Amino acid sequence: MGLSFSSLTVFAEASSRVFDDAGLLSSDEKNSLEQAIASFKEQTNQDFVFVSTNDTKGKTWEEYADDYYDGNGFGVGDDKSGMLFLIDMEHRKFHISTTGSMIDILNDNRIDNIIESSTSDMADGRYYDAIKNVLAKSESYVQQGPAANSHRVSRDKSSFTFVTIIIASIAGIASALGFYFYIFRNYLLKKATYRYPYYEMSQLELTESRTNKVFDVTTTRHIPKPPPSSGSSTHMGGSGTSHGGGSGSF
Repeated sequence: MGLSFSSLTVFAEASSRVFDDAGLLSSDEKNSLEQAIASFKEQTNQDFVFVSTNDTKGKTWEEYADDYYDGNGFGVGDDKSGMLFLIDMEHRKFHISTTGSMIDILNDNRIDNIIESSTSDMADGRYYDAIKNVLAKSESYVQQGPAANSHRVSRDKSSFTFVTIIIASIAGIASALGFYFYIFRNYLLKKATYRYPYYEMSQLELTESRTNKVFDVTTTRHIPKPPPSSGSSTHMGGSGTSHGGGSGSF
């Protein structure tokens, strides 16, 4: 999937990180966010970009966010660490895209917490408050560092290649044919069977059985909730860069 954002944004100035194409923020709010993001970058050594749009150009909100980040040269260091927060007015979605070490810091559970805590503001149209909340919670998680036992789990389906599908199909057909011929042979070669004289050789005995209920015993035990997952689901963006992330609706 080719990237086209460079022609739209013309590689925005290095200091600019607020791209309110949907016109959701006032001038004062934009300036306040730019300052807050500059402080975020200084404190965390991670990038943060905000984007809003009314048109994702036929892409999903996830694809749009990933490609916007990759196509405009955002990120800190060789692994382009950072995150992008997108408000997609076309589909009424908001999305967090992570890159580099930010993938490990904002695992799935942490992203879900950020999304959940921002949903009320998003639903009520308090977009500035939602962005500030995402920024503040993300900074807090960066200060905590990656969760214990953090790991990445790819959800791409690229491992299911054409050859793999063909092999699986052949195996399935062979198994079905084998079962068919087994049944067919059994019916075709079915010989006369011996008939047991059930009536002549059987007898019936009736006995009485009685059960008396004395009392009930009930036991209880506490089943603890499983600990939250520390994994980060990843996927490949259009440029071939690995991303994490999560979305919410409003």
